[in-house]
Amino acid sequence: MKWTRLVSTWLFFAGVVTCWVSSGAATPLVVEELAHGSFTRGANGLRFDAADRLHVASFLGREIVVLDADSGDVLERVPRSSDTPDDLVFGPDGSMYWTSLLTGVVTRKAPDGSITSQVVGTSPNAIAASDDGRLFVSECLGGEVAGLYELDPQLVAPPRLITDALGAGCALNAMDFGPDGGLYGPRWFVGDVVRVDVDTAEMTVVTAGFEVPGAVKWGPDGALYVLDYGAGELWRYAPGAESLDLVASLTPGVDNLAFDSHGRLFVSHGVDSEIVEIEPDGAVRVVQPGGMVAPGGLALVPRGHGRMSLWVADSYDLTELDARTGEVLSVEQTGQGGIPLTTPQTVSADGHNLLLTSWLQNRVQVWDPRTRRLLVDLADFALPMDAVRFRGDLVVTEALTGQVVMANHHDLQQRRAVASGLVLPTGLATNGRDLWVSDWATGTIWQLARRGRWLDSPVAIAEGLIQPEGLAVDRRGHLLVVEAGTGSLLRIHRRSHRVRILVDGLDLGVSALPGLLPTWFFNGVDVDRAGRIYVSGDRGRLIYRIKRSRFGGH
Repeated sequence: MKWTRLVSTWLFFAGVVTCWVSSGAATPLVVEELAHGSFTRGANGLRFDAADRLHVASFLGREIVVLDADSGDVLERVPRSSDTPDDLVFGPDGSMYWTSLLTGVVTRKAPDGSITSQVVGTSPNAIAASDDGRLFVSECLGGEVAGLYELDPQLVAPPRLITDALGAGCALNAMDFGPDGGLYGPRWFVGDVVRVDVDTAEMTVVTAGFEVPGAVKWGPDGALYVLDYGAGELWRYAPGAESLDLVASLTPGVDNLAFDSHGRLFVSHGVDSEIVEIEPDGAVRVVQPGGMVAPGGLALVPRGHGRMSLWVADSYDLTELDARTGEVLSVEQTGQGGIPLTTPQTVSADGHNLLLTSWLQNRVQVWDPRTRRLLVDLADFALPMDAVRFRGDLVVTEALTGQVVMANHHDLQQRRAVASGLVLPTGLATNGRDLWVSDWATGTIWQLARRGRWLDSPVAIAEGLIQPEGLAVDRRGHLLVVEAGTGSLLRIHRRSHRVRILVDGLDLGVSALPGLLPTWFFNGVDVDRAGRIYVSGDRGRLIYRIKRSRFGGH
């Protein structure tokens, strides 16, 4: 499975687009799609409809994708820009229901296509329907108390709380009704599978000892199949048996499973969106290969013999690409025996090491990619957005305070603000002597240091940009800016500060849900020694490489 994942990034060198800079001598630029990621931003809930079409809920992708389970072809996309689909189920009348973990909503799409929604608790996660049409939802990541509810299938009557005593943080994860009429589900934080009587709320532990059980489904053979997210294992439990049978060893991060009408078993991977079929002998057939789900920050690091690795912060993992070919060299799944960072949004080169930031986890880390070892782990910045090394010190943008903070390299707890009063400081860039920061909200690029010295106050070198995010310095000393609001790559002249559009029409700039940081994902940029520019496209789940055409210009 690991090698299946490593070869799953597709290389595209066809369809090259040539872009022209409009001032001075025409300088042709070639935009290549160096590497493509997965078909959606994380694959979560799985269900088959009556026509055996596989429906995939994508939490980060904010959509439901319909697949042909044989070919893997995408048949339909149901965009849900207003919520975050995490699990789904079909009722006996053909209605499709899905939960939205972050917005607290359950939505129904009726057979006539009409859409209705209802607020259910704080974080509705798993959803299940009984054969007679009763509908149930459980909360997960809802704090100390998480409830299991019965809903009106029309989503009209108020939800009925069955119990909130199934365990703190998460009641049941992906759950299913058994042949005995009981509701079976895994308790994510407890490590077991339980049966709940939905009328009396009586709970019974069925089987235990899992690392992080994420989903259960009853198979046509009358056995209960349990998916262990943490261990990456699929188990079969026959009622009354003294032990479980291991069906398949997969990659940690497997999220959900579903049987089609012929009894074929399919599994989704929440981290890289891989969809696989588990054959009766335990063999694995890839339906949709996994890959990058939300490429963010980028960092080029030498790996010897003149070769360069392009490291991509991909929300759930760090992906290492060959900067020349786009081949996937390694995938470091965060939180799984490596980096205890589950959602890296940015990465920058720190010599041969990498600086990682995650505002979702409120962490800044230094990681050695050669030894795969964590060197520094800081969890006390105020929503860090990006980090770079400047004159040996650590510089971090903080979304919560609107500051750029410098941590002394001798004592990382010795800190001072080098810029304050920004609205949403985002990307950072340095050439070793100068330092710049982007303010996503105001569209301003500020210079904070010049010739190795901090300025008395930040100087605006560009204003009126639309959601600037990633920054980098090209080999001529000009500042490159990813303008997420327009899908453009800009260049700011190092002396005149004139802003020019180098490339537009890039597939990036995913909008955030209301109430969350508006950057949502981060679009990064970096430059290699030959002047080739690399840009991440979060919306298209791809990496661009931009270079001068050999047929024109200098």
